[in-house]
Amino acid sequence: MGTSPSYVGMGSVGLFLLNCVILCACSQLLQQLQCDPEKQYESNGRCCSKCQPGFYMTSKCTASKNTTCNPCGPNEYMSSWNDDYKCISHHICDSGKALKVAFRGNSTSPRKCVCEKGYHFSQDYEFCNENTKCPPGYGVVYTVQRNTDTICETCTVGYFSNSSSSDEPCKPWTNCSKLGHPELNPGTDHSDVVCDHLLNNNCM
Repeated sequence: MGTSPSYVGMGSVGLFLLNCVILCACSQLLQQLQCDPEKQYESNGRCCSKCQPGFYMTSKCTASKNTTCNPCGPNEYMSSWNDDYKCISHHICDSGKALKVAFRGNSTSPRKCVCEKGYHFSQDYEFCNENTKCPPGYGVVYTVQRNTDTICETCTVGYFSNSSSSDEPCKPWTNCSKLGHPELNPGTDHSDVVCDHLLNNNCM
């Protein structure tokens, strides 16, 4: 029975130490939360500066020295504050894939490529596919070169298309009466109206 007080005393000391550990952990957590997530990173219990856009990190901070950064190379960029050990390479606008440069890019902005005329991006944007050609009887609604293929529509009455094309809409039938000629053959969705020029000349 005489040992009971010592157990109680040891329990109080243990509880005190546990509270100290919790308080220390909370203090460290609060210190971490004080770092600016955009421009700083936590290392060895302190907030260190990230590298600004256009630069990459060559060494992390220490207790006595801040982060060391170097500028990106001529064909590289970094668009945000970072703690990366290398910059991002600019995309190559390969003419063999029907790509051309829309914006050359710089140390803080990526290069942008677009498809050459008559082409559109593949699903993964890695190369360009030739636009679909609308067959005779169909015309182009509109041509989109950057992200979708040509959209074709059937030529309605009064219009026709007699060739395969990726950029031509349906054309209107010739109006023979406006030309002063009678109509010889009616038009279809893939052929124009034929006017009788000879009949008109014979009447004259």
